[in-house]
Amino acid sequence: MSVNQLKINYLAKKAQVVLFTSEGGLIESCDTLIDVTKLTKQSSLFEAFPMLESLQSNFNLLNDIDNELYFPRVEFSYNDKEWVFDFTFYKKNDAKGVFIWLIQDLTRQYRYLFDVQQERNESIVKEELRKAQSVPEILQRDIEYLNRILRLKLDYFTKLTYDIKNPVQDIYSTAVLLKEHIKTNEGEAYLHALSSSVHLLNTMLDDMLELSQLDIAKTPFENKLFLLPEVLWAVIKTYDYTSHKQNVTVKLNVDTDVVQKLWGDAIRLSQIMYNLLHNAFKNVSKGGRILVNVHLIEKKDNEVLLKFVVKDNGKGMSNEVLQKLFHEKEQPNALAKLNEIPFYKNNMGLIITRQLVNLQKGTIEVDNVNGKGTQFSVVLSFNVEKNLKK
Repeated sequence: MSVNQLKINYLAKKAQVVLFTSEGGLIESCDTLIDVTKLTKQSSLFEAFPMLESLQSNFNLLNDIDNELYFPRVEFSYNDKEWVFDFTFYKKNDAKGVFIWLIQDLTRQYRYLFDVQQERNESIVKEELRKAQSVPEILQRDIEYLNRILRLKLDYFTKLTYDIKNPVQDIYSTAVLLKEHIKTNEGEAYLHALSSSVHLLNTMLDDMLELSQLDIAKTPFENKLFLLPEVLWAVIKTYDYTSHKQNVTVKLNVDTDVVQKLWGDAIRLSQIMYNLLHNAFKNVSKGGRILVNVHLIEKKDNEVLLKFVVKDNGKGMSNEVLQKLFHEKEQPNALAKLNEIPFYKNNMGLIITRQLVNLQKGTIEVDNVNGKGTQFSVVLSFNVEKNLKK
């Protein structure tokens, strides 16, 4: 057997190709990793794999989105074993209504990276613990002194953020210029990822400036095209390490009637979902569960009303916290009391989330049972046509 043949045989064991129709009918599968043929013997592909059904409306858009739909590091249970796959979907050019599902096995690589990260974090914790134990416990905190230090830090924080913004903007501008000269799909993908990351960083810097000035009411909002599944998956993936560390399961479900291609502010939506997930991880205990659901409330002309639900089965939130966050009358100077009321500092993510939702004329509700879990529901409107301006 030649070297090339050995290489092909090895790579074949790490990947699987599935051909299916837009209605979920299985055409052919090599079944290298998952026995798709057996699983779909008595049902359609969508019934056997519910996550594919939630993406059904996206498949017809593949020609408009770089001709592929990519979901990295998908955790999958099969044959009493936990796998980590990369899922990529393509439209088969030579057959109408036929799609390709490429499955790549990254279980070993992902576990290695996770172990390395875990060892690194444990080393950092041990070093910090060693340093803390060497410090004499004789420090007396003075409130007035700390308030003066806080004001100095805020001044420095504001200046530093302004200084960082200029090079960040230069990087973003350079990435945009490079994108005009690089024509390969892979190169454009890398530049798109770079541009998105820098744009997110720039937005975060703007928010930091606003917080340092204690005036989030001036937050600007964008109206750009984005794919809802990509935004939600990106937020959930930022909590991969936390979910593994705490052994917490995070499930995402987008109803099939939800429009996937939207016009609005994807960055602000990411911030809202990130803060709600952060709060859920704070409340949920080891081995717990977090559910993220998206429902269509109403579709009218070129506008849709979507409901985002983040539910956990954790310890719940105290009535005192909920009363201050969601039931007391809004106080314009609430953030200005940050150095006087520790409560607002500890719940900054939820405070910002509430304000971002209100500024977009949305609603946020909380259903809480102390000791049994918390459910946040956020309702926001989005455009589905580019020419509609809010």
